[in-house]
Amino acid sequence: MCAEAVPLRCHRSLIADALTVLGIRVEDIMSKNRSTLHRLTSFGRVRHGRITYPRSKGSRLLSSRSHISGKKGTAGEE
Repeated sequence: MCAEAVPLRCHRSLIADALTVLGIRVEDIMSKNRSTLHRLTSFGRVRHGRITYPRSKGSRLLSSRSHISGKKGTAGEE
């Protein structure tokens, strides 16, 4: 468990989203006396039973194909 009090600012939201998509009930622990049912992250998209997230505009991630070939990916081209 991490110390971040707000689930959306934590890796827990990614894990909770994945479990929720699989049909597993997840509760976000807000304090020792309060929890709420997890709701999918607003910018997450579910397709074919998997959740994905859009790339940020400043992302420098390369696709696996471009990484292997040494070329920039189309999404990261400048």
